[in-house]
Amino acid sequence: MINYPLHSNNYKKHKISGNRFLFLSLFLWGFLIIFFSNGLRYITTEVLATTQPAQEKTGYVIQWLGDLFNFTKIRNDYYRLKEKEKNFNQNTSEVSVLKNENADLYKLLNSDTNKFNILPAKVLVGDINGSDGIFIINRGLTDNLKVGMNVIIPENILVGRVIEVFKNYSKVESLNSINTNLSVFNRDKNFLALLKKDSSGSLVLKFYANDSQFNENDLFVTSSENQNYIAGLLVGKVKSISNTPLTNQKNVLVELFFEPSKLHNVFVITNYP
Repeated sequence: MINYPLHSNNYKKHKISGNRFLFLSLFLWGFLIIFFSNGLRYITTEVLATTQPAQEKTGYVIQWLGDLFNFTKIRNDYYRLKEKEKNFNQNTSEVSVLKNENADLYKLLNSDTNKFNILPAKVLVGDINGSDGIFIINRGLTDNLKVGMNVIIPENILVGRVIEVFKNYSKVESLNSINTNLSVFNRDKNFLALLKKDSSGSLVLKFYANDSQFNENDLFVTSSENQNYIAGLLVGKVKSISNTPLTNQKNVLVELFFEPSKLHNVFVITNYP
């Protein structure tokens, strides 16, 4: 005999129990999902918060290294440009020197001094203060220089003469020396005078005729009375004229056609004496 009511009650109990289990399972899964979701979000946030400063520091280091590299590159480029500028200025200076030397040679070759054999020379040690009148040139025994050879610059201007010769250089005594005792000639007025240095160090004219007339800027050349100098070379011009209290002769100061401290290139006349 089948007991239907009992079966129905057991079924109901089983169904209620199954529903409870399903509800608990869903509730548990939901809780786990929510828990792990929040935990994952927390962990992700913490990791990002921890790694972000490190990433920023790494970024700063990379940027600093880049700036250092760029600075080094800019500095090296600057030094290279400065070196190029230095070389350019040096080359420009050398070209300028060669240009001046060529201009001087051109003037000499187109003047009446082309009857002389001339040798270009550089002034190694100049007469800086213009007091002793001695300077040194880069020509010597190897260039067949001899004592007494006249030294000139363009426009037939007399500078001085060689007084000592060594193997690779020579000493030149210019007209600015205290030893200057030079016979000069005024072509326009046709009279002679003696060029000397006075006690104050100025070049003055002495021993000229009492009737000689002077004007400022009168030109004087070497006369044929000199034993050590070629005649006809330009010497200087009258700078000033003043009366002297004790004699009838005037105090005539002469200005040379060159400045001793600015001599850089000269020419030696090698076939005289």
